[in-house]
Amino acid sequence: MLAHRLSWTCSLGVFVAVMFFGTRAAAQDPIRVQSDEVLVPTVVLDKGVYTKLGKQQPHHRDSYAPLVAKNAKLWNDIAVKNLSVKHFHLFEDGQEQRIESVRFEPPAFRVVQDNMGKHPETVGIGGGLWGYPDLPTADLSMWLAWPDYVLAYVPPKSEVGSCHQIQVRVERVNVVVWTRSEYCNTPHPASDPLDGTAFGNKMEKAANARTWSDIDLKLNTAVFADEPNGARVYVATSFPGESLKHEIRDGTLHATIGSLVLVYRDDGSLAARYSDFAYGGEEESRGAEDASGAPAPAAHDEKTEAPSTSGHRALLPNRYEMQFSAAPGKYVVRAVISDGVHFGIQEAPLTVAGYDPNKLAVGGVVISRRVRRLVQNSTEEAERVAESYTPLVSREAEFTPAASTDFFRDDTLFVYFEINNPIVPGRPGIKVMANIRILDAKSGAVADTFEPVDTTKYSQVGNPVIALGRGVMLNHLSPGAYRLEVQASDADGQSTEWRSAGFTVIAVAPLELSDGASQGKKEMILPTTPD
Repeated sequence: MLAHRLSWTCSLGVFVAVMFFGTRAAAQDPIRVQSDEVLVPTVVLDKGVYTKLGKQQPHHRDSYAPLVAKNAKLWNDIAVKNLSVKHFHLFEDGQEQRIESVRFEPPAFRVVQDNMGKHPETVGIGGGLWGYPDLPTADLSMWLAWPDYVLAYVPPKSEVGSCHQIQVRVERVNVVVWTRSEYCNTPHPASDPLDGTAFGNKMEKAANARTWSDIDLKLNTAVFADEPNGARVYVATSFPGESLKHEIRDGTLHATIGSLVLVYRDDGSLAARYSDFAYGGEEESRGAEDASGAPAPAAHDEKTEAPSTSGHRALLPNRYEMQFSAAPGKYVVRAVISDGVHFGIQEAPLTVAGYDPNKLAVGGVVISRRVRRLVQNSTEEAERVAESYTPLVSREAEFTPAASTDFFRDDTLFVYFEINNPIVPGRPGIKVMANIRILDAKSGAVADTFEPVDTTKYSQVGNPVIALGRGVMLNHLSPGAYRLEVQASDADGQSTEWRSAGFTVIAVAPLELSDGASQGKKEMILPTTPD
């Protein structure tokens, strides 16, 4: 799926087929090249339902509860289904092309409810995850996701770098058609779609300068060595989404937001680069068209109406996560976030150790503030998200790596780590205990210890990897810098070295963030929200 496509042809492209009403985002997967075909994602909506949503009164635009109350299948009704090749006409530069196939593809999108609220996550065109601001669980403003029809055709020959206009028409009355209007014949690696683009070059220049940083970017990394020749490396970033340059015109969000991750070897040479894209520039965001090609009516005009709490700010990402594989060695990871004008730049050292499958060992230690209970019957949408990003899961709970490791004393710190427990043929699994402690980062003194954790209930038959997640209250710690350390020991008397991750405790949370009753010191097992 997304992570394995051969190349992407939009120099800049919107990242996901997801529609936002109230403040409407021109959101659409980019046109791309796979093998010798051009793939054109297209969303077809029922015009009657679409128009009804656009005519919502201003104070109702952030909540569609009245319409949902009248029609529980509202979100299903708006997407037109069961179309085939015979219903579509596709034109490149005004010339109709033969459509080779049409298939339904689930959106690269999911709404996640975790211990901090609910928020959307989307898969970028480079395969990473973009996270968006949280809203209260009871908030009914909608991030709406519909599946794409993906139209495939073999394009006429053209020069590399040339751009072509695309138009899609549907033989069906009373529909609204969302699709991209342009693609460029510019092949890129699937994991680096911004390579060679003007936007990508700007970010690379800023990364190399390392002095041009006016977005407050936070960066954290974690390594899980689980193969002899490599390891999974997780990169988590966060930034103030509302500070990113953007504009609302005629109800459509216009923004250019992207990420670049550069991995340097210890000698300073470039080992790898990865890029991703959240929103396309104005030239790529042509908005919605109905079946006749006329622009769809605007749902919102910010010039005459102030945005609400769940308005356009909820459409701007404030987190980005990605992962890659790396061979053993020492590296520096440099991350860039940009809105096309401003840049956030951070770097972090990275050490990838060798992996011995016959040795008891603790993998990376991940500090997290977000945890969610997994839905047992996962949807296609969630599966598509997970295809390009391996989640950190322990006993049906998913942990999100934290980019910032600053915690208030009233926060709960979650830790995720993995233990390699070698499988010995003909011998049942050896009991393994996990030991956790907290040290003062400055003095090295032990600030807290916890009862050893019996990993039996975390183990899976035939799997040497034991994934553990724990929650720790911090209100008994004084403000300062700390290290959370993890060690494993087994019944044969073997013990691993201590693996650690740093975090900081901040004195007092703002009043609005700490109005709950203070709890005594205790260790907790994942206080996740219910499904």
